[in-house]
Amino acid sequence: MIERKPLMLAEFLQDAAALLRRTLPESVQIDTEICAEDSVVNVDSAQLQQALINLALNSRDAMLGGGVLCLQLTRTAPDTQVSCAACGRDFTGEWVVLSISDTGVGIASQDLQRIFEPFFTTARPIGHGPGLSQVMGIVEQQDGHITVDTVVGKGTTFSLYFPALVQLPVEGKEWQELEVTYGSGQPILVVEDNDALRKALLDALDMLGYRTLTSPNGQEALARLLEGGDEIALVLSDWIMPVMGGEALVAAMRERGLSIPVLMINGHPLTSEVAAKPPGVVAWIQKPVTLECLSAAISYGLGGQQRQQ
Repeated sequence: MIERKPLMLAEFLQDAAALLRRTLPESVQIDTEICAEDSVVNVDSAQLQQALINLALNSRDAMLGGGVLCLQLTRTAPDTQVSCAACGRDFTGEWVVLSISDTGVGIASQDLQRIFEPFFTTARPIGHGPGLSQVMGIVEQQDGHITVDTVVGKGTTFSLYFPALVQLPVEGKEWQELEVTYGSGQPILVVEDNDALRKALLDALDMLGYRTLTSPNGQEALARLLEGGDEIALVLSDWIMPVMGGEALVAAMRERGLSIPVLMINGHPLTSEVAAKPPGVVAWIQKPVTLECLSAAISYGLGGQQRQQ
């Protein structure tokens, strides 16, 4: 059974590194490099740990005389284009990237095209094996992608790409530990067709200290933005709406050069295509929307221009 939950990857990676230090031989030095500390992804943490262990064991086999294993956490830029080594598709957008690199023997070019086949393996030391098919399956189940960079005689890097998610609470943090942040009158445009949810969002934003404007669909929101978009600090929009939905709104804003950050609300499970976030969408908020989650997402979208109380 897959149990996907929001997971803070920086903490997960530190724990994984500690586990690998107890598991792998002392001849393998394990380093971590975390360049995206606030990254949250929606994954099954047990499966992700299994994928990392499989990759680490392959790296161990590729470094029989010892070497360096590096776990790295980064994010891609919105316009980055990457080709998935498993499915062969190109993809773009903002993704959280978990990479595991070794200084082993690398993978020969004639083997590289077959490494994800379930029963493909070669004699040691090669640094890959049957575990890679399981890694591929795990990554695909989390709506992710995988890439491989290798140089024979120098080492290999497997990079796992997951849709970025700003959604709290995350594993290891309780609601009571979250600090609600407050605004100082920044204007936020709320775009929501459901009357009850729109009123609830307006009440919550008022409680948090923001000034609000509202539109029932993307078409009216776009007209308001074109009239006085310079005064609006952030757009909080539903993804699915009549007349014009959130995706079309963001595309129209981008075409007209409007760079206002957008927080997108969604009531359905995020697919990899949606969660990759079109340029301009800084974060997703899953329904039902809570005050703590809304506060955290707005703080993220506005770049921390809030105060704690």
